[in-house]
Amino acid sequence: MSRVSRYDLLQAVSWHDAEEVRSLLRKAKRQHIPLSDRIYPTLPEVIRSLYNHYPQPGKEPFAERYWKVLPDAAYEILEVLRPFYDFGEYVKLCQNHFLYQPLLHGDVRMLEYLWTLDPLKYRAFQQPLGQLFRAAVEDFCWMRLPDWKGLPHDKDIPADYSLDLGAKDWLETLYAQAERCRISPPEHLEFLLKHDCMLNTSELKLQIHQPHLELREWRYGPSGASRAWAITDSRFTHHQGEDCGEMVKACLRDGEYWPLTCVCGFPECAGVAEPVLSLIFGEVARWRVTASEDDRDPIVYYLAVPVENYLRDMDMQLEVVERGIAEDGFAPHDPEDGPDHPVAEFSASPNSLKKVRSLRELIRRKFSGEEIPEFEKKPEPITIVIDE
Repeated sequence: MSRVSRYDLLQAVSWHDAEEVRSLLRKAKRQHIPLSDRIYPTLPEVIRSLYNHYPQPGKEPFAERYWKVLPDAAYEILEVLRPFYDFGEYVKLCQNHFLYQPLLHGDVRMLEYLWTLDPLKYRAFQQPLGQLFRAAVEDFCWMRLPDWKGLPHDKDIPADYSLDLGAKDWLETLYAQAERCRISPPEHLEFLLKHDCMLNTSELKLQIHQPHLELREWRYGPSGASRAWAITDSRFTHHQGEDCGEMVKACLRDGEYWPLTCVCGFPECAGVAEPVLSLIFGEVARWRVTASEDDRDPIVYYLAVPVENYLRDMDMQLEVVERGIAEDGFAPHDPEDGPDHPVAEFSASPNSLKKVRSLRELIRRKFSGEEIPEFEKKPEPITIVIDE
C-alpha cells in the first residue's frame, strides 16, 4: 500500500471530493502517520486549493461563475480536516493568507466560518486586519464595479485616488453603485467592519496602474550572431519573465491567465502561484495581479488596460519581432546556446514565428470584429510536494 502524501490530500481538496479526503485520512490512520507529519495540509493551503480550482467549467459567463460562493462540499472538507490544523503563534499573527481568497471573492459565508476558528475567534485587539480590509475595498471597486456614476472612471482616473472612508455614507455609496450595476452588494465589507477590521486611517489610496509595453532585443551565442526578443510590460513587478501571448488573451476574454512566468514557461519556477484575473468592461480590461505569496502582506496591484491601444502597441512590437525573425532566418540552435524558449522569449525559430503570427491573427480578428476562437487552456502551475 502506497503511503498517503500531502499531494494526494490537496488533489482531493482541489476537486472538492470530501469522500476521497475521508478515505485518505483513514488510510493515513492505518499507516500510523502522526499528526505532526507534513502530509496534513495547513488551513491556508486548503483554502487556496478550494478557490484556485473553482469554479468548475460551466455554461455561465466566466465573471458570473467566478463570484459564486463555494459549494457545501467545501465546508464538509474544511470540517473533516479541522482536527489537523496547526494554529501556532505564527499562524495567529499571519491570518492574511487564509482570509485573502474569501475576501477577493466576497464570500461572506466563508468569512463567517473562518471566524469560528480560534485564530480569529480569540484575536487580540492589537492584531489589526487593516491590510485585508484595504484589499477587500480595492478589489470591489476595481474588479466588480464596471463604472462609477459621478466618480472617476477608468479613462481619467488619477494615479492616486483617495476614497474618504471617514465619510459616513461611503459604504452606502458602494451599495448604491452595486445596485445600479446589478451586482451583489459588498456584504463582506460590512462583515469586516462589524468585526473591527477597519483601517487605522480614514483615507484609502486606491492605486491603479496604466500598462506600458517595451520591446527588448539582444544578441547571444559565441559570436553574437543570433538575436532574441522579448515583449514586456514595465508595470508588472516582482517576476522573472512575461508571456505576451497571455497578455493578448487577457485583453480578449474574461478569465484567469498566466502572463507572469519564467523564461522556461513554468510560472511556479518564478514563484508565481496565482493567475492574473482579467475582467473586461467595454474597451477597458482590468487585471488583478497577485505578485507575492507572503503570508503577512500579499503584494497585489491592479492594471487598467485600454484594450484597443494596448493591442495596437502589441501588434507593432510583434511586427518588429516577425521582421527580425525573417531577417535572421531559421538558423538551428547551437547546442551550447541552450534550448529555445518560445513562451517568454522569441528567437529565429519556427516555433517563435508561429507564435508571433498566431497572436497577430488574434489581434486582427479583434479589430475586424470577427469571433475570437476559444483559447486552449494553459496548464495550471504544478505543485510538487516532497514529504520529509
